[in-house]
Amino acid sequence: MYTALGSQPDIAFSVTTLSRYNVQPLEIYATAAKTVLRYLKTTARFRIHHRRLPKPITIIRYTDSDWAGNLRTQKSVSRCVFGLRNINANNKLVISGLIHWQVKSQNVLTLSILEAEYITCLHATWESLWLRRMMKEVVGEMAVKTSDGPAPIGCNNQGAIKLITLGVIRQKSKHIDVKYHHIHDEQMKGTVKFQYVTSESVGIASHRSSMVQVSFVEACSCILSASMSQHSFSY
Repeated sequence: MYTALGSQPDIAFSVTTLSRYNVQPLEIYATAAKTVLRYLKTTARFRIHHRRLPKPITIIRYTDSDWAGNLRTQKSVSRCVFGLRNINANNKLVISGLIHWQVKSQNVLTLSILEAEYITCLHATWESLWLRRMMKEVVGEMAVKTSDGPAPIGCNNQGAIKLITLGVIRQKSKHIDVKYHHIHDEQMKGTVKFQYVTSESVGIASHRSSMVQVSFVEACSCILSASMSQHSFSY
């Protein structure tokens, strides 16, 4: 758990899934845990690399969710990652490593992928507001770029973005709890702004459980410093 929280976001999904069975561990879960350990041994040279960035710093944010990913409870899992970037003197984009990530099982049973993504966007909003305040305290208010207005957050579900922007209560969304519509108020106040991004353009996919090895390797390359595309996995 410490490794997943501190330095290896690529095992966050596996660790959180195995943690559900700590009370009544079975041999099948012990075998799965050993697989995670073999994976860590195989990828020991991959790590998050933080580069020195010129000020002001821009925080990049991405969010994603599955639908009914927990086969036992049928609840969805929210995922969000946050990193740093800036434009250097040569007008080139410089991206540093991830500074924060979260994999969280949702407390409610969602009826559609739109609802699952909508709740995930709210989790990302809370984390984004907290992270912006913390960054201002650590590096100073002038060091964090806020002149662009609302904090942009990448989401790959256009239906959720439309619901956040318009705040329209329709047949598929009228049953959603009132507290989750707090995200619409934050968007209207200009605190956050959700933008559509494709699933392939972000590294969040590495938290997913159902994924072929090639896609998993490409996703991990987005969040870890070394390229994993040429690495041979033997676990």
